[in-house]
Amino acid sequence: MERTLLTEVRDYLIESLEGREDIICYSCDLASTLTEDINRDGDVECDTHRTIEKIREYWYEYSSVYEYTRDNWGIEVNPFKEPEKFDVIAYIAIAEELLYRCKYIDENWDEEITLTKSIIKKIKRQLNTVAFNLKEYEY
Repeated sequence: MERTLLTEVRDYLIESLEGREDIICYSCDLASTLTEDINRDGDVECDTHRTIEKIREYWYEYSSVYEYTRDNWGIEVNPFKEPEKFDVIAYIAIAEELLYRCKYIDENWDEEITLTKSIIKKIKRQLNTVAFNLKEYEY
């Protein structure tokens, strides 16, 4: 499978679900819960050079996220001046979209859930089947 920004964020979410049993949160807040470490740290890669290379590699995907966050969140971060911040915002935006497309999360969007082993397994399975192309997706 081709490596994309989308698959990187999906894999990040799947990994972030590990060890989250018994966490209670609203389904609509799960993306924030799973990305709170990178949001707090202000960096995904902990390596500015790697972040810049990743932005170059996935430029078209990042540009879609840039337009979405600018138009819908009012956040306009220059990826050339603040690559780490831009990367974190992109991860959060994509994480929200990926999780929203999971049937379990969508059906329980405004509900408080407890992450059990079976729910985590279900979300992971659904994340692995969620597919959309950022270049073609109209936010």
